[in-house]
Amino acid sequence: MTTRSGDIFSTADIEKFDLAIVYGHLGYNFLRDYWNHFSIEFPIFQSVTDPFEDERFNSRYFEYKQGQWIIFRTHYAGIGISDADLKRQLETDLAWAHGMGLKTVITNGARNIGSIPNKVHNRLLDDSRTQFLIGLVTTLQRKYPLEITLMSLNDVFTRRIDPA
Repeated sequence: MTTRSGDIFSTADIEKFDLAIVYGHLGYNFLRDYWNHFSIEFPIFQSVTDPFEDERFNSRYFEYKQGQWIIFRTHYAGIGISDADLKRQLETDLAWAHGMGLKTVITNGARNIGSIPNKVHNRLLDDSRTQFLIGLVTTLQRKYPLEITLMSLNDVFTRRIDPA
């Protein structure tokens, strides 16, 4: 497993990851900007304003380039996704990738539930989710021999996280 910061869309495309599992929502955020830049490169996406809300793409595997797949997993602004739901979705996606004979996966993970307008609280919540996700991916990587990269728009996967 590797961890990085940056734009999941351009990284998945340029570095030719077999599967990109993209969690999120498009609001007034950087993910929207990155989506807009990515979507204009592919005719099938050019009319898609929000793939997380578009039933043609949300929670469906889509081959956007030969040998390169993407799936959009919604979590709503300020709400996030529970550990149990994240575990279920990620295991489903990695099992699918393994069954398809894919080798490389990139995902950005998802915000934990329980965030509030408090920076310190949310930082602790993000750190807890990061530890959970790293542990989960480590376990699932043993079950499904895939090269998995965790990527975030911020530094959550690359900064030092002290154990709780």
